[in-house]
Formats: sequence, structure tokens, C-alpha cells
Amino acid sequence: MVHMVYQSDYANQVHQLTVSVSKHIILSKSGAMRFQKKPIDANLANFSRSQKSHIAHYIVRDHYSGCFYAEIHSCTSLVPVEEFLFRAWSEKPNYEFCGAPDYLAVPATVNVAFPNLKKLMEDYGIEPAPVTSGFQSGAVRDVQTWENLVRQYVSLADGRTEKLSTWIPELTCKVSRYLNSDRADRGSKIPKWQNGLKELRLPPKDGWYSDSNVTPL
Repeated sequence: MVHMVYQSDYANQVHQLTVSVSKHIILSKSGAMRFQKKPIDANLANFSRSQKSHIAHYIVRDHYSGCFYAEIHSCTSLVPVEEFLFRAWSEKPNYEFCGAPDYLAVPATVNVAFPNLKKLMEDYGIEPAPVTSGFQSGAVRDVQTWENLVRQYVSLADGRTEKLSTWIPELTCKVSRYLNSDRADRGSKIPKWQNGLKELRLPPKDGWYSDSNVTPL
């Protein structure tokens, strides 16, 4: 059972979804990522009116372990969040985290931006979870952790600049795995996720709706 205070009892019971427009990283005309120190007032609702080319962070986090998977995409052509979740929840050769949750917490802004997500959740038996104030603070920390490392990649690129196209799935998984493994400031979240699993519910191998008969996960 999911409690309002989010006392999840096992891994993949509750996942928390975030799609956030970056306030510091923009794209040049050549597709190179550039860091801007002054925060940009942009979000899912208003980025289309901006004169800059923004990127968006997609993050899904397991509440029980804190383990998460993330991707970055151009806001010029936002990737459907259903595609992101398919990759996040599918098995990956270079990152352990996978499997759909029993419950998914989705902010209202994400539901508005991706209206097809609700139907997918209904069809595959994924229940909505409440978005609490604790969810919001955790989401902010996740985005900051992810963007800080992306920023380091951008900075290390130096004169050649870091292109968004270089963030292929292999690099995405590598960075996600690094952020969730042993580091100087914290222990690894991966073993807690692995040891806390009751079952592993994977998406259909051919993608959502690969069969005319939808089977709940």
C-alpha cells in the first residue's frame, strides 16, 4: 500500500517522474550545449515562447532506493515521455535499474505536456500516486544532481563544445549508473534497489502496444 507520506516498502513500488526544462543549459544553432550562469525562466508551459533553444531533463526515480535513470532531450522536439519510460523500464546492458512500478507519481505539468501518459498507465495497470511536497523537493535534488554532472561534461568539452547528439543511450546509462553508485559523498543506491525487488515487471520487448491485446504488466 502507498501511504501519503510515501513509505514505500520495496523497490519499484513507487516511481517518481520528472520532466524539467533546464534553467542553465541551452543549445546553440549548431546543436552544441552551452552553460549559462544566469538562470533562465523557462518551464514546460512557456519554453515555446522563448527565443533560446532549451533542453529538458527526463528523470524517473525509485522512491524506495533513490535509484534513478535520466535522459536529456531538445525542447524543439520533445521526446514523448512514454518513449523515455520504455527505455527507463527496459533491461539495459550497462545499467541495472529497470522495471515498471506499481505506482507512478506524475506532476500536473507533465500530465498536461504528455496527455497520452494517463492512458498508457491505465492500459498497463500502473496506478497514479499523489505528488506531495516531499516529491517536489526530491525532484529538485535529482534534477540538480543530474544537471551538475551534465554541466561538467559541457565544461570539459572546452573549445570543441559538447553536442546533445553525443548523449547516446550508452553515455546516458553510464552517467546514470555513476550517479547511483558508490561516490565519496554517499553509498551506492543500486544494491538497495536490487535487494529490495519483489518482482520485475518489464515493458513488452517490441515497445508499448506492440500487440493488439494490451496485457497489464
